[in-house]
Amino acid sequence: MISFLVAFSIWAFVKGTTVREMTLTVPVDITELPEGFVVSDVEPLLVTVRVRGLVHQVNKLKREAIQVVLPLKRVKEGENVFWIGPSFVRVPSGIEVVDVLPAQVKVKLYSIKGEDGK
Repeated sequence: MISFLVAFSIWAFVKGTTVREMTLTVPVDITELPEGFVVSDVEPLLVTVRVRGLVHQVNKLKREAIQVVLPLKRVKEGENVFWIGPSFVRVPSGIEVVDVLPAQVKVKLYSIKGEDGK
């Protein structure tokens, strides 16, 4: 009986400390769009995010818990190219972002301002 408890304890410890990776496809969330601009196209709309964490955390992870946030603070009319990486991805505590692919997102914008700038 004692050997069973020891074996179970070792198994539970190893299972609880085992790290696992998972790949999810997540939409790009455009934020902080300056006033007077409208997004006409985003390519790609979805990116692949590879995450790592403890098995029990990764197994419970849902796509909705991951956000790829692309702030558009400084943009120009036309095509804007943004490089994205792990720092653009919001994940639950205990989860680490390993990679984001593709690492480039193109956003096309047009201005809705009039000739007088209003």
